[in-house]
Amino acid sequence: MITSTSCQAKPKVLIVNDNATELGSLLAGLESEGFKVSGTTDAHSALEILAEATFQVVLIDLMIPDINGLQLARMIRHQFPEVTTMLMSDYLLSPVQLAKADTGVVGFIPRPFHFKDIASFVKEKVNSFTTKSDMAQSVSPSQVPIDVLSVRYSC
Repeated sequence: MITSTSCQAKPKVLIVNDNATELGSLLAGLESEGFKVSGTTDAHSALEILAEATFQVVLIDLMIPDINGLQLARMIRHQFPEVTTMLMSDYLLSPVQLAKADTGVVGFIPRPFHFKDIASFVKEKVNSFTTKSDMAQSVSPSQVPIDVLSVRYSC
């Protein structure tokens, strides 16, 4: 497990990505944006970390081994319903595809991305509901609005 600390004002984020280099970059990038971040390279460790500490957001790479990102998101939804989950991937998934996967995720972050864009997206999604229980009372899990981060590609 990789851990980094920073300002408490922004959501505490757990990042799950099996690529250690990319995980390190994400941790450093979000820390530079003022988040308190932790990371792990596998789903089993992520569940252990969530059982031991409180996180507001989990960013999950879609293609992690053993338990893929969709499965992990479903497990988090059932075991830690107060946690906001978002998926990241090189593969673009639409809000409709994500809703049909019934994972409870509220956002999708396609690669490539900029850390500032992820930071803004995470803050926006976390602030869209006062608490996860407010969200659960207003819509069922299959009706949760799923946003896809807009990415501008440059040559």
